[in-house]
Amino acid sequence: MEEVTFRRDILYGIRHGYLLDVRAERIVIPDLDLGGVDRRGGDFDDASLAEELERRHAPENVAEQYKARAAGRKGIAFWPLVETAYAGAAAFEAVGIPSAVVHGGLPKEERKNILKGFHAGTIQVIHNCMVLTEGFDEPTADV
Repeated sequence: MEEVTFRRDILYGIRHGYLLDVRAERIVIPDLDLGGVDRRGGDFDDASLAEELERRHAPENVAEQYKARAAGRKGIAFWPLVETAYAGAAAFEAVGIPSAVVHGGLPKEERKNILKGFHAGTIQVIHNCMVLTEGFDEPTADV
């Protein structure tokens, strides 16, 4: 039998300066219907979610809203599939926001260069698919 001997929750991390507090802003995607998105183990199925996001032009909508609400700020976008991450990056680039994509299939040196560019500010938004998750820390990112 395993037992937890030490535990800290998110609020503890925020209150003690280990994590930043969160401020959420909602972006509504017109006609997005998550009711039709397949689920696996209680989570949305990545391919089904990506299909619905792209069908409803979510990358373009999010890019426009990012430009309106967070122009000049550095952020990380989380997408369900690599293809969706590239669609997001293209949509952001189309509205003038320098972007790049990171995913597990990128050569390590390319990923490293993208992260350096993000840190330096030449890349404003990183579009991420399953790479920058728990344990990633970039203090200059605030969106």
